[in-house]
Amino acid sequence: MKILLFILLSFTAVICVAQTGTPNFNITSSDESLRDEPKDNIRQYLAQLDIKTSDSQDFIRQQVAKQTLLALQAVGYYQGKATVTITGEEQLEILVDVKLGYATLMAQSDFKLVGDGKDDPEFKALRAVFPIVYGSKFHHGRFEENKSFFNQLAQARGYFSARWVVSEVTVDLVSNRAHLIQTFDTGPRYRFGQTHIPKDHAAIELIQAMIPYQEREFYHSDLLAQFNYSLNKSQYFSSVQAIPAKPDADTGVVDIALSLIDKPRNIVELSVGYSTDTGARSSVKWTKPWINRYGHNLVTNLNVSEEDKFFTTDYRMPHGDPNTDYTSILLGWQDLNTVGQNYEKYSLQWQRHQPTSSDWERTIFLKYEREYDRSDNSASDLVIPGISYARTRRRGGLATFWGDRQLYTLEAANKAWGSSSDLIKLSVHSNWLRQYNETHQLLLKLELGAINASSIDDVPHSLRFYSGGDDNLRAYDFKSVAPLTFDFYFDEKIPRGGLYQALASLEYSYPVAENWRLATFYDTGTTTDDFSESLKANAGVGVRWQTPVGPIRLDFAWGLKKDAHPAFDRPFRVSFAIGLNL
Repeated sequence: MKILLFILLSFTAVICVAQTGTPNFNITSSDESLRDEPKDNIRQYLAQLDIKTSDSQDFIRQQVAKQTLLALQAVGYYQGKATVTITGEEQLEILVDVKLGYATLMAQSDFKLVGDGKDDPEFKALRAVFPIVYGSKFHHGRFEENKSFFNQLAQARGYFSARWVVSEVTVDLVSNRAHLIQTFDTGPRYRFGQTHIPKDHAAIELIQAMIPYQEREFYHSDLLAQFNYSLNKSQYFSSVQAIPAKPDADTGVVDIALSLIDKPRNIVELSVGYSTDTGARSSVKWTKPWINRYGHNLVTNLNVSEEDKFFTTDYRMPHGDPNTDYTSILLGWQDLNTVGQNYEKYSLQWQRHQPTSSDWERTIFLKYEREYDRSDNSASDLVIPGISYARTRRRGGLATFWGDRQLYTLEAANKAWGSSSDLIKLSVHSNWLRQYNETHQLLLKLELGAINASSIDDVPHSLRFYSGGDDNLRAYDFKSVAPLTFDFYFDEKIPRGGLYQALASLEYSYPVAENWRLATFYDTGTTTDDFSESLKANAGVGVRWQTPVGPIRLDFAWGLKKDAHPAFDRPFRVSFAIGLNL
C-alpha cells in the first residue's frame, strides 16, 4: 500500500511539473510609443505571475493585460492599452503589444506641513525639491520615495512621532490628471537627554569631552554619529557604541546609553609589507591604551626595511577630546642608507594638538634633531619650532570614494636658539578625491615646498626635498629626483636633495568589475635649487584592487622627457603599494 501511494504521489508531481512552465513574454509596441522605464516595469510585473499551461487562454490573457496596465500606472501612464496574443501549448509564447498613451500629469498638489517642524528650514528645503508639482508627470515610485524622504528626515532631526495625517492620490481618467493631497505632521521635536556612562568608569571625563552636543539641545542623528565616530577613533575601547533610548513623550527627551568594552592594557601588533619604494619591511607596534586615570597612553613603533630603520615612541596626554586635543612627547631614531641619503638621526619632540572651529587641527611643535651624515662625517644640531594645520575628510571607509587631505607646515631653525644653521622651511600637501555618477573617480595631488637657507649644505638631508617613487613621479626611482652631485664612492652622480619642490598628479579610474578599477595618470614636477632644470613628467596606467585591508595599487609608468642623465631619460618603472593614495 505504501509503495502504491508513493507511485501515485510521484506521478501527480510529474504531471504538475509538466503543466507548469515559464512562458516567454515578448513585449512590443506597434505604435512605437513604449519607453524603457515602463517596458522594464512591465517585465518586473509579469515576472510575478504564476501561469500554468492548464490555465485557460482567456484567464491568462486577462491576467497578463491586468499586470501590464498596473505596471504602466505605477510609472504614470493611466491611458495605456495592452493587446495579448498567446501561441504554443507546451511552451507558451505570449506577445504583449503595448500602446503607452499620454502620461498622467499633476493637476493639483496640495501639501501641508504641520507640527513643531512646520518652519524647520530642512523640511522647507526638501519640499522645494519635491518632484511632484503642478504640471509634472505623476509617478507612483517618486511619490512613495518622497514620503520616505520626509520620514527619514523627521527621524534624523528628532521628530520621532511624525506621521502622514493624509496622503492620497486620485486620478481622473477622463482628464488624465492626478490630484495629490498630503498633510505631514512632524509632531514635537525631541531633545538630547542625559548621556549614561557606566558608573565608576575611568574614562568618564574623557567620554564627556567627546560629546558633541549639550543636554537639552535638539536631537540630530548627525551629532550622535559624530559621537560614535569619536568614541571608536579613540585609543581606549575595543568595542563602544552610543545608543539612543526610547524617546520619552512626557519629557520630550532622548537619553543616550553607552555600551563599551575597554581595550587590553597592552597590545602588540606584528606586520610585514612590501612596496617598490622601500622593498620588504616589517614592523612591531606596542600600545598601552591606558596608563592612568587621566587617559594618558603610549604608542611605540619599530619599523625595519633593508635601507631604512626607525623607532618612535609617542606619549599622549589628552586635555579634552583625546582625538584632537592633546599633548604629545615623541622620541625617535632613524638609520637611513640609500643612494644620496646616508645618515643616522635622533630626535625629541613636543607637540600640542588643538582643534579649530573649522574642522582643522592645529599643531604647535618644538623639536630637537641631531643628525650624523655618514657621507662626509658631519653632524648637525637643530632646535626647530613650528606650526602645522591639517585636515582629513573621507567617506567610504577603506573603500574611500570621496575625501581630501590637507597639510601645511612652517618650521624654522636659527643659531640664536642653539641650532647649527639658519633655515626656514614651508611645505604644502593638498590631495583631493572625488567620484562622479558613482563610477568616475578623479584624484588630484599637489605638493609644494621651499627652504630658505644660505646653502643646501646648511640643510640636513632629512629636511631636504626629494621626489620620485610610488606617490609622485612614478616613472622615477624613489627619492631620485633632485639636484645631482658626483659621489666618488658610487662613481656616479647621485641626488643630494633640493631647496624647492613643485609636484602635481592627476589620476582617473573607472570600475571594470566588483572591487577592481583601471586607472590612468599623469605626474609632473621637479625638486630643484633654482628651477633651472626642465620639469619631469610621466604617464601611465594602473590597476586598483579593493581588499579588506585597503586598496592594492599596481602602476606602470613611462617617463616622457629626454634627459642627459641616464636615470632620467624616459625611464620606465613598475610601482606596487598597499593603501589609499590620498
